[in-house]
Amino acid sequence: MQNGQLKKWIYPLLFSLFIGPFLGLYGQSLSGTSGLIRIPTANMYPDKTLAIGVTYIPQGYFKRTFGQHRGKPAPNPGSATFISLNLLPSLEVMFRYTHEWNIKVSPETSYFPDRMFSVRLRVLKEKKYWPALTVGLQDLSAAFNLSSKGAANFSAFYVVASKHFKIKPIHIGLHLG
Repeated sequence: MQNGQLKKWIYPLLFSLFIGPFLGLYGQSLSGTSGLIRIPTANMYPDKTLAIGVTYIPQGYFKRTFGQHRGKPAPNPGSATFISLNLLPSLEVMFRYTHEWNIKVSPETSYFPDRMFSVRLRVLKEKKYWPALTVGLQDLSAAFNLSSKGAANFSAFYVVASKHFKIKPIHIGLHLG
């Protein structure tokens, strides 16, 4: 690698390694939608993509969402199951079902698993000089107070822009939301 090429990508890399960890950023759970772990991006799955997945949440990490022990670690493990579908090149929908294992779903136990429906729409496709722009609404039923008795803990509306750069041999993606 030539010295000029090294200088082009070393400064952004050093910034992200040394300054990035000190930025306290929080994000919503995006399991099932495209993005970076907990950060939404304007990136979308390819058209006609069906993504199905399940996560395992170990005992002690799964938090109760109901009753007098709400917010405390549950004595059981849990799982979050999701299905995402890109219906059109610019439209992504997702349904997630989060459930604590070994507990009966019924009015007697007052336990009803968390269900979440999300939608993302890419408004602007990435061009040479312009970033991609995507708007998203997570947990539609809570956002419009249709369920959960007004509990909108995981509901979010967001707008995010993403721009990608190729500086050989590195591909860099910048995301702002």
